[in-house]
Amino acid sequence: MVPSAQLDFNLQPLLEQLDQDELSKFKSLLRTLSLQDELHHIPQMEVEQADGKQLAEILTNRCPSYWVEMVTIQVFDKMNRTDLSERAKDELREAALKSLQENKPPSLEITWTREPKCENPEEIQQRLEDDKEPELTQVQREDVTNPGEAKESLEREEPADAYRNFCIAFDGHETLTHLTLQGNDQDDMLPPLCMVLRHPKCNLQYLSLVSCSATTQQWADLSSSLKINQSLTCLNLTANELLDEDAKLLYLTLRHPKCFLQRLSLENCHLTEAYCKELSSALIVNQRLTHLCLAKNALGDDGVELLCEGLSYPECQLQTLVLWYCNITSEGCNHLSTLLQQNSSLTHLDLGLNHIGIIGLKFLCEALKKPLCNLRCLWLWGCAITPFSCEDLSSALSSNQNLTTLDLGQNSLGYSGVKVLCDALKLQSCPLQTLRLKIDESDARIHKLLQEIKDSNPQLTIESDHRDPKNNRPSSHDFIF
Repeated sequence: MVPSAQLDFNLQPLLEQLDQDELSKFKSLLRTLSLQDELHHIPQMEVEQADGKQLAEILTNRCPSYWVEMVTIQVFDKMNRTDLSERAKDELREAALKSLQENKPPSLEITWTREPKCENPEEIQQRLEDDKEPELTQVQREDVTNPGEAKESLEREEPADAYRNFCIAFDGHETLTHLTLQGNDQDDMLPPLCMVLRHPKCNLQYLSLVSCSATTQQWADLSSSLKINQSLTCLNLTANELLDEDAKLLYLTLRHPKCFLQRLSLENCHLTEAYCKELSSALIVNQRLTHLCLAKNALGDDGVELLCEGLSYPECQLQTLVLWYCNITSEGCNHLSTLLQQNSSLTHLDLGLNHIGIIGLKFLCEALKKPLCNLRCLWLWGCAITPFSCEDLSSALSSNQNLTTLDLGQNSLGYSGVKVLCDALKLQSCPLQTLRLKIDESDARIHKLLQEIKDSNPQLTIESDHRDPKNNRPSSHDFIF
């Protein structure tokens, strides 16, 4: 194993500050924090016999630089030598900021939004000066006089070190709350990011890792970081191919009592029904997760049945479930209908682009009629619903008291289907506030019907479906991210 680059801090003078006992403890902790056998290729005796200068040379020249930088700081902290760990971090930040200025990715954007903390303006300004933030003026920036939170976005940047340098530069930065990394296929991106997440002053609340290539061990490191970090509540892992072991590690993390995630997107992560049993088990234990997106995964009806087992437990607090394009048919709708009739916590359900048909909608309508059904938003975009289903739907809308949003876009209901719905939609007792339909703009009869509905029920907004779901799934706005 060879180092990926030279260290961005001078390790030798730091190690020479340790006495003999401290140096021995440093070596011992070094091996315990090895994530991928980074020291395995170096004879243990050689490490044990090395003095501070020799150990610095071994680590600098024969180990991955990102690991040496990360583990050195962790070991110093465990040894209560925060004076040394802070010196190392200061050098890392200085080097990272310098690299960002010299090799600024063209689309790096920094936006500060005003949400002032409990500090007066003088304290904020002093902290800005202490943190040397004015050096960041080389990249795009807005309104830094009163920063509250920072949002960052990096997409497909070269060189890959920009990711690493960015993570190091903001290690422990209290105002960084949103970070998006997209399209990165470099192996050295996740380790420094995990170092940021483990920092006690990390205030990151939203993290998006879209289409990021990572090894199983790196996913494991991220999972372990989620058990330590107490600020991160939203995690977007869209378009990452999670292998069996990767998914299991994530589900184990969800079961951990110190996992604070509330919103999780696993869209297009190549998950199948085989993953659903362990995910279902995690949903039973986890009492913080409220939003889960599983869109574009081939879960099938069997996968939905397994999920419903976990969702049926009163301990489960999930409110929003996105199952867009998950190969679900009427059988899966039957499982969901049973769940929704049991006073489930689910309030938002997206079943778009699943071929549920007439039978599937009938099952869902049975649930909507029940007083224990808590659904407020139901998305059925492109679900092969026909005019023949509208009788069931009209009956359900007449008795339901909770549903406020119903998306029937990209379903060919025609004039006859809308006419059947008309009686229920005209009722002012109908709680529906937003209805989305596929409307034939050339059919004057439909326009007349819709006008009649609006006149009778002015609280109802009827939208014509003009969305491109490939770029803007109907439930996206209501989910998160």
